[in-house]
Amino acid sequence: MARIPDSIDKYKLEELVASGGMGRVYRGVHPTLDRQVIIKKLTLRGEASYAERFRREASILMDFRSDYVVDVYDHFRKASNHYIVMEYVDGCSVQDLLQRERYLDGATSAWIVLCTARALVYAHSKNVVHRDIKPANVLVSKEGDVKLVDFGIATSRENDSDLTSEGMTLGTPSYMAPEQFADSRTVDGRADFYSLGVMLYELLTGRKPFPGRFSPELIRTIESGRYKKPRKVNPSAPRELVSIIRSVMRPNPKRRKIAPEQFISRLERYLSRFEIAGVKERLAAIVGGTELSPLVRVHGSRRAFRVAAIVLVTLFAASLAGWSAITGLHRRVIAPSDYGQIRFTIEGFPGEVERTAVAISVEPDVAARGTGIGGALPNGVGESRRARTVVRTAPVFARAPGDPTSVILTTLPLVLEAGDYRVTAEIGDRQVSSWVPLLSWSERPGEQVVRLPLVDAAARPLRVEAIITDAARGEDLSQIARVEVLRDNRYLPLSVAGELISGRVHTFRIRAPGYETETLVVESARSTGSLALQVSLRQAGGSR
Repeated sequence: MARIPDSIDKYKLEELVASGGMGRVYRGVHPTLDRQVIIKKLTLRGEASYAERFRREASILMDFRSDYVVDVYDHFRKASNHYIVMEYVDGCSVQDLLQRERYLDGATSAWIVLCTARALVYAHSKNVVHRDIKPANVLVSKEGDVKLVDFGIATSRENDSDLTSEGMTLGTPSYMAPEQFADSRTVDGRADFYSLGVMLYELLTGRKPFPGRFSPELIRTIESGRYKKPRKVNPSAPRELVSIIRSVMRPNPKRRKIAPEQFISRLERYLSRFEIAGVKERLAAIVGGTELSPLVRVHGSRRAFRVAAIVLVTLFAASLAGWSAITGLHRRVIAPSDYGQIRFTIEGFPGEVERTAVAISVEPDVAARGTGIGGALPNGVGESRRARTVVRTAPVFARAPGDPTSVILTTLPLVLEAGDYRVTAEIGDRQVSSWVPLLSWSERPGEQVVRLPLVDAAARPLRVEAIITDAARGEDLSQIARVEVLRDNRYLPLSVAGELISGRVHTFRIRAPGYETETLVVESARSTGSLALQVSLRQAGGSR
């Protein structure tokens, strides 16, 4: 084997990880963070588009801050070569696991796919479509963490038109959605989730649903949507996961009714029967090649579960007729194209609202179309075609996670005729109105949840800016630092945590590779619209 150079630029090299026609991959050491990194080197010459894709991969990932996507620390050019420096994941790819284990159990498979789905939701929120989801591009650490990698052929809606021409095909054929063969430039996030369904199939069965090399026959088979059912290949494949595969792998993208949020919710519901820590430990053991411990079920023995299920089914059957008549859920069977289901939530009221009369008024309103969800409506806009429907909410309150000063109000599900509605939330003598479009069950199979604007006009959306520096040297760490906020009992990156509201207590966590983690608990004034965080991080292991 040829001797590797001692260093590239400021990075000391330790090992050649991989080598191919387009370049090499090294494992090295970051000079200031004193931690291992991966250095990708592009050596291909004579084709400018490859260098541009390499540069854009770095550009895309430099702006990403997600626990489920590998971090990129640096990108530079030296002589005629391009380099990307990224996070080192001490483990292996999912493809390596499949080659060693053939297939994985349901819980482990669901955990890998759930983490990858969360990475895709984050990427899609940045208008980036990966276009090459497959086991080789998903890494698993020795701690059981899962990260998505290799955005080399990802498309950004903002800047990909000059690299992907009309009719161009990009991707790995066995995992590609049918529409990706026709034109890779125009595919959206549905193609990524289709590929994720193919990967879930392979994780559960050890086989690809559409094996073979790129050929007209392979394309025709994928476009037909005909593949061997997973449970015929592996009878132990969980039915819940097989149902997800069937929903997301429909050949016609318009018939893939499962939205990303539903995809994630169904995986989380399946995994809720296990201890997640145990699932991660099992995955870590598979990566490390150590002895596997049995999975711990949260809900006890299967026999107890069956007994409880029988009791619940009996009670459900006894009350189904009355409940359907009250809620209108029977219309889902009778007229799914005419009716839909909606639920309203209001968040952010002070504690005294629990002692105040609360009502939500819902009335048909076609004249308000175009004002936008959450937009304020002037009095008298829109004449009702049907009698006004007033829904009095039950006092269902819960403390907002991580914010003891706030509560959440939610209504029961409502079944209404599909169309445009004017919704008015009233608390005491205060009220605020919004326009809400309700889709039918045929257009949106699940429940539509709408968060209404705050009635308390003093509160407002909160914009957060963070200035993060090295405590000893004063260097700006904003490029490598990650700011997270506590939402629903877990920390989420600030960019995907959703809207923050002034006047509440917010808990922030600031992390950077090689530095100690800092936690801040901040309460902003209700009248302010911005919050500046100034944080100095100390290097891990350093003196205080």
